[in-house]
Amino acid sequence: VEDADWEVRRAAVKLLPALGDRCAALAALGDGDGDVVVAALEVLKDVSSEDDRHERVGQAIAELLGETSAHADPRVRATAARALAGLMLRCTEGAIARSVKDD
Repeated sequence: VEDADWEVRRAAVKLLPALGDRCAALAALGDGDGDVVVAALEVLKDVSSEDDRHERVGQAIAELLGETSAHADPRVRATAARALAGLMLRCTEGAIARSVKDD
């Protein structure tokens, strides 16, 4: 996802789920363009709780959320908060489902 044109970078990030690797969008969280970061967050919010990188994705989004107070784009702040909440919910649901299944 390295191109001078932000629209190309955003399009590349949006294609990652079709390529089977949502977590590759982690690299785009540091992009200087808010549209690219929002696209990465939208991709990452749907990482499965069954993916062993789920926790790493959550940590990266939490770190970004901590840093977003300096980010000029309010969409980045809002999308980061929604993405983290969604990941936490899926993680909790996954843990509950596993505990019920084990009983």
